Amino acid sequence: MDTQLTISWPDALKLTVPAVTPFVLFFISGWYNRKQEMQTKAESVRRSIVETSPNLPAALGALDIIANDLKNGKVTIVHFDIPVTTTTLAARLAELDTCNSYVYSQYTSFAEISRNGAGLLLELLKAVAISPTVSVPLQQAVESQIKALKGDFIILAEQEVLVLKALATIISFDPQVISASQSAISSARKLLK
Repeated sequence: MDTQLTISWPDALKLTVPAVTPFVLFFISGWYNRKQEMQTKAESVRRSIVETSPNLPAALGALDIIANDLKNGKVTIVHFDIPVTTTTLAARLAELDTCNSYVYSQYTSFAEISRNGAGLLLELLKAVAISPTVSVPLQQAVESQIKALKGDFIILAEQEVLVLKALATIISFDPQVISASQSAISSARKLLK
């Protein structure tokens, strides 16, 4: 009594398609959600860099004003805002866009360096403001921090250009934005020399 079970191809498809379909749909859904998240975060980072990041020549000019006022015995306190949300979104993009993750990671690092440098300058300026007489070491510390911060801001702007180039592979936007940033960087570099 040897019984052999035979299944026709249509019957096999009727059994396997319902079992495989949820897995296929799960992977398609995951891919689609990841792509949507990457595009949304890329647009947010682009908008933040283009619209809310400090204007490089204005930031360098403010640092020059601080240095000149300090030499004249006045204290000018300026706060430089480098948005934390932009670096948080860039860090997430480093996870989503693995081909360009190093670009986002470098940007995040340099933004943090610039943010910390601006915070240190603010603390030094507050110390100068409350001091009845400005000591030479404190004045030299402020001047050194201003010089370092100028370089940090230029490096940050260069990193922003690299991020914008990486974002251009994910979303579309006006390439003039990159050109304008590059020309601002080159003119800022000339001011430092």
